[in-house]
Amino acid sequence: MIMMEERPDSFFCFNDPIAVMALQIVKEKSFKVPDEISIIGFTNEPVTAFIEPSLTTVSQPSHAMGMKAIELFIAQRNDLENFKPVTAVMKTELIIRNSTRKV
Repeated sequence: MIMMEERPDSFFCFNDPIAVMALQIVKEKSFKVPDEISIIGFTNEPVTAFIEPSLTTVSQPSHAMGMKAIELFIAQRNDLENFKPVTAVMKTELIIRNSTRKV
């Protein structure tokens, strides 16, 4: 994909480890991040602040997600006959670092 004639100008990766691998591959192919290709991760792993360039990422509330999952599981287990699926939307935060540029 990166060597296509019309290559993408950015990658949004579903988690930070994949974004770090994408960053490594892009740099190995001699593209400049973020000047030629921007990379964004998702999860805000601690290492993303210290790699070069530091990774723009979306921070998700992992602890709150775990607590909500436990709460929903216990509620379901306590009332199996009346179980209804629940969708819980939690707030995320965009952490802008050096792997992206303004277009």
